[in-house]
Amino acid sequence: MDTEELREVIGELQRLNTDMRTVEAKRASFEAPQRLWQTISAFANTPGAGQGLIVLGLDEAQGFAVSGIADYKHVQEGVQTQCRDMVPPLRAAVEPH
Repeated sequence: MDTEELREVIGELQRLNTDMRTVEAKRASFEAPQRLWQTISAFANTPGAGQGLIVLGLDEAQGFAVSGIADYKHVQEGVQTQCRDMVPPLRAAVEPH
């Protein structure tokens, strides 16, 4: 996904003011959300697996405003750790924008 496509997804989240079936936003300034594994698992177990998108750094409580990520490396490691700890382990494509 390129940056322009991501902007379109964020715009749609903001317009709808809700997550979508295959897109979920999470605030993650300094670390990966602790219960992110639930969303990852749900996407992995949905028909068309691998089609889910989790956008970190958006604040749903504030209308999906961009809150950003202050410590990208730490957040990335947290996401990858949660994916590795799943059974079976998953590999998430984590892309900074």
